[in-house]
Amino acid sequence: MHAEGIEPSSDAAARQARRLAILGLVAANFCWGWSFPTMQLCQGAMTGHLPSEAREGFGGKLAVAGTFIAWRFLLALLLYALLSLRSQRGYTRADVLGGVTTGLCFVAGLFLQLLGLRFVAPSISGFLTALAVVFVPLAQTFLLRRPLRPGTWLAVGLASSGMLILTAGGGGEAAARAPFPFFGETLTILGSVAFTGQILCLDRFGREAHTARLTTVMFGTTALAGLGVGLLAPGGVALYEAERFTQLCSDPTFVWTLGSIVVFSSGVAFHLMNGCQPRLAPATAGVLYTLEPVFATGFSILLGQEEFRASLAGGGGLIFLALLTVARGPSRAPAPADSAPSTG
Repeated sequence: MHAEGIEPSSDAAARQARRLAILGLVAANFCWGWSFPTMQLCQGAMTGHLPSEAREGFGGKLAVAGTFIAWRFLLALLLYALLSLRSQRGYTRADVLGGVTTGLCFVAGLFLQLLGLRFVAPSISGFLTALAVVFVPLAQTFLLRRPLRPGTWLAVGLASSGMLILTAGGGGEAAARAPFPFFGETLTILGSVAFTGQILCLDRFGREAHTARLTTVMFGTTALAGLGVGLLAPGGVALYEAERFTQLCSDPTFVWTLGSIVVFSSGVAFHLMNGCQPRLAPATAGVLYTLEPVFATGFSILLGQEEFRASLAGGGGLIFLALLTVARGPSRAPAPADSAPSTG
């Protein structure tokens, strides 16, 4: 078996497809980076419309997280299905099973990430979420029995070092709200484990499934899970009351943050992920996902939630060096034609 379980290829089309897949995941990370500070702002706006007795408790935070997930991915599902209407026929087992499994892993990770984000700065959350760069190659090596090439391990080391430097001194006021030390960090690390499962599920089904149909099922699974948790959590039902819902929809912060997250951080980003990642080895994709905290920190600074730190330049530089390292690696066999990204 070849390293990483991938047959070497000198075919120019395969190399071009790999480069396009890498560029697609870079763009997806840019969109996800935007979501870190804006999710914090959006959840803050939603919390302000909860009943006063539910705002401070853990149940209220769970209600906001669940409702945010439900609305985000329900809107993303409607928009995405409309734009990919011609592809919404002929669902296969891989489309459905791939969408459900990636969706369940994703929603578990997202809940843990959103709850953790209430107690850590966006840059710290982005770093801990991207710990999948460590978890994925370990899973690929020991679970999938596809050993990594030395160059990939080098990229993993560079990316991990870059993330550690990137978050130096970035605790902020959010950590002071935690019920006990490292509460937010623990939740976020567990979320990263769930996101690792998402990457592995997508690697398993993504090459057989159609991108648009898998993404649609994934959005539906995520929205249903969020809806259930949001309605069951204390105070969650109140957000559906006509008066509160109308006031919330009139809140400019809620409208622009949720709208941008639905379009860019959901529809665009996950279409790119689900279409591009199956063309790469899981460990390579894991390295690329470490760009997320770089973009998250940059957007957080632009929105005034954090201040510029010298560590941003140093850590970001190492992560981009890791990106260049994996970009020069060998190609993966092209994905089947029907799994190519398509919104038509």
